[in-house]
Amino acid sequence: KTFSFTYTNDPRVGFATVLVLVVFLITTVVGGYSIVKRLVAFLYFQNARTAFEAGGDAAHVERSLARAIEFFPADVLYRSLIDIRLIQIKALLQRQDVGAEALRAEFQDLLGSATAAGNAAIAVNPTDYVNWLALARVYASLVPLKVEGAYESAKPLLQNARKLNPKSPRLALDEARLEIAHGSSDEGKKLVGEALQMKSNYTDAIFVLAQLEIDAGNVK
Repeated sequence: KTFSFTYTNDPRVGFATVLVLVVFLITTVVGGYSIVKRLVAFLYFQNARTAFEAGGDAAHVERSLARAIEFFPADVLYRSLIDIRLIQIKALLQRQDVGAEALRAEFQDLLGSATAAGNAAIAVNPTDYVNWLALARVYASLVPLKVEGAYESAKPLLQNARKLNPKSPRLALDEARLEIAHGSSDEGKKLVGEALQMKSNYTDAIFVLAQLEIDAGNVK
C-alpha cells in the first residue's frame, strides 16, 4: 500500500516538517564530509604504509602521513609518524658526514616532532595504552644514549600504559628493558619475572633473562 500525506494544509505541521528536513539535510552533508575526510586520510595512510614496507623514500612516507593527519588526526597516524621519526633518528646517529652542531640541531628537530606526535596521540585517545607506549618508546630509545631526563620521562609513561593494560606481559618486559638500559639490572630482572608469571612461555622474556644471567656470569 502507498501511504501519502501533505504538510501544506497545516502551517504548523509544514514548519515542523521543513525544519526536520533541513536538519536532516545538514546532518547528511556534515556526515558525508566527515566520511570523505576519513577516506582521503586512509588513502594517504595506505600510500605511506605501502611506500614504507617497500623501503621507499622516508620523505615520501612522511609527506603522505602529514597529509593523512591533515584530513583526519587519528592516533594511529601519529603513532606511525613516531615510527618514522625513530627510524630517522637512528639513521642520523649513524651518519659520519654531519658536523656536531648540525647533528644536534637535526636530532632535536626529529625528537621534538616525535614527542609532539606522541602527545597528540595521547590527546586523541588517552584511554588506549598503545598511545602511552608509543611516546614511552621515544624516550626509552634515548636511555642507552645517556640523554638526560630520558629515563625519567619514559618510566611514568610506561607505568600509565601498564595501568591501562595491567595483564600485558609485553608491557612488563618493555619496562624491564627500560630498567636494564638504565643500569638497574636487579629491577629489570624482577620485571622480567613479572612478565613470565603472566606468560610462562614468553620467549622474548626468557631471552632477556638469559642475557641478564650471561652478564652476571651465570653462563650455564
